[in-house]
Amino acid sequence: MAKMKTTEREKPLSSVFPVEKEFPIPGNWPDGLEPRKAYEVLCDDGGSFLQVFVADDGDVHVSMQDSQPSPFPSIRVRTLCGGGRHSRTRLALLWLAKAIQLDNQENGGVAIIRDATE
Repeated sequence: MAKMKTTEREKPLSSVFPVEKEFPIPGNWPDGLEPRKAYEVLCDDGGSFLQVFVADDGDVHVSMQDSQPSPFPSIRVRTLCGGGRHSRTRLALLWLAKAIQLDNQENGGVAIIRDATE
């Protein structure tokens, strides 16, 4: 039987892009994640949602929608002790923030960090 060609999605990302050793998220396509699907998480306060759409080419699109029209939509993903129901999503968002911080440092980008009191 002939060996099947490995698609870009099946290749570890570390073979295409260097992944930092201290970054604990595996550098490959997550098992069970399908392209052309939107993955949504509802706000712990209700009504609003965060949506992640994975395109055929592997690009990821992120959008948010508030239950009330807003120029700056947002959702709240609470800690478990604060009534949160999405502990894995919250953890992934924390690591997303860290990834943004590291990418900005590496690429000479300006890290935009706003104080919560602004």
